[in-house]
Amino acid sequence: MKKKFIGLYLVLLMFSINTLAQKTENRIESISHTNVLAFKTKTPTLKLDSLVTKDSAEINSQKNEYAYDSRGNQILIQNCVWDKTNSNWRNYSKQEFAYDNNNLTLRTYYRWNTTENKWIGDKKYEYAYDNNDNQILGVAYDWNRTTNTWIGISKSQYNYDSNAKEILCFTDYWSATENSWVKSYKVERSYDNQGHPALSFRYRWDKTSNVWVGAFKSEYVYDGKGNLISSISYDGETNNTWVGSSKYEYTFDENNNKTLSIFSMWYKDVNAWIAILKYEYIYDIQNLLVAENSHNWVRSVDMWIPDLKIEYINDDNRNRTDKIVESWDVMTYTWKMSYKFDYTYDNNISATSLNQTKYVNNFLEVITTNNIPINAKRYYWDSKKQQWEEYNMFEKRYYSPISLTSLTEPAENNIKIYPNPVIDVLQINNIQGELNVKLYNLQGILLRQTNQNTLDFSDYKAGIYLLDVNGQIKKIVKK
Repeated sequence: MKKKFIGLYLVLLMFSINTLAQKTENRIESISHTNVLAFKTKTPTLKLDSLVTKDSAEINSQKNEYAYDSRGNQILIQNCVWDKTNSNWRNYSKQEFAYDNNNLTLRTYYRWNTTENKWIGDKKYEYAYDNNDNQILGVAYDWNRTTNTWIGISKSQYNYDSNAKEILCFTDYWSATENSWVKSYKVERSYDNQGHPALSFRYRWDKTSNVWVGAFKSEYVYDGKGNLISSISYDGETNNTWVGSSKYEYTFDENNNKTLSIFSMWYKDVNAWIAILKYEYIYDIQNLLVAENSHNWVRSVDMWIPDLKIEYINDDNRNRTDKIVESWDVMTYTWKMSYKFDYTYDNNISATSLNQTKYVNNFLEVITTNNIPINAKRYYWDSKKQQWEEYNMFEKRYYSPISLTSLTEPAENNIKIYPNPVIDVLQINNIQGELNVKLYNLQGILLRQTNQNTLDFSDYKAGIYLLDVNGQIKKIVKK
């Protein structure tokens, strides 16, 4: 009877614990801001053309197609869904990218409107960088179909120390009521002597008292090899005291492989940290991950209860060919086969030969260790037949030899802007179609908007400005 009670209790508890731990890990391990850069290898010979995910019923089948500019930067992801009725691919969504010196400056999302039979703007993100390629500005927008304009959502500005480490980030949100940017939160970061993130403070802006109020804090500890062994997070600031929230602790072997991860939460009723989730990792002699086990700690019975057991199989080329997942049956106290993935690779081509595509949007996990993945299939365990049955979805990737010089270059990449640095008049040439120019300072404030191909800088102070020409962001230096 006790087993059945524990089993029923655990079924309700397992999912919430794992979900909370995953969200918390994602939250506390976002410990440093990463520049939004093009993701390329030095000497690519292949490019990813498309990725197709299909199901046996042809209901959820999807396809992503990719395009690149002459420098190998990804400029397009177009997503299509399979129209079973008409037996063809139908537009669904797409993303377009623009770059400046291989830094991503613009990312725009569109949705296909089947009624109007055209692409409709959805979301847009603009980025700007300093002379060291550190991102200093990021602005997010939503498309307003009523006014047919982009409406600001949030704006983040970043500051760096002399080692190009991000130390401060201010984020504002757009207030339609006030018709201006309004303070939202800020993040302050500090680093240890080895350059590892040590502290991170997040503050929210209190509009009533006009002060920054502590909202979240994270502390990080490393071993002598630079491995993160502890990350502790705190919520809220009450009476100048941070309240414990969550904690991760990690153990590594002599090869710097993570062998143990323990997730704990602060319980106010006992005023202590209590471990509630742990992961154990096992590696082979080649340091390849071959097994992963997770357990949940249940306070009501004071014991670790198994959750998932994952086995990884790698081939002689160090490619992961199988991922087999078993789940713990809390009713019978036994392991039960759940699902598995099979991966197929082209062993004749190294993964380093691929022009890396940063935004892939794959539906099934494919881990590339050495060679290029071609297929991924998912299976489920049929307990009645006691055998693996193919799941309704599989994934296939298509590659082709790369010839970057023959790929399409976005029209905006050919815009000529000079002189830069500028003293008085800035020229904008080689425009195709209408011209829309916006000039911003580094605080994101719009200084001027015009459709002329010249811009007078003589009245502006020396410094760095951001020029938006038909959606492409350029950094302009005023002498």
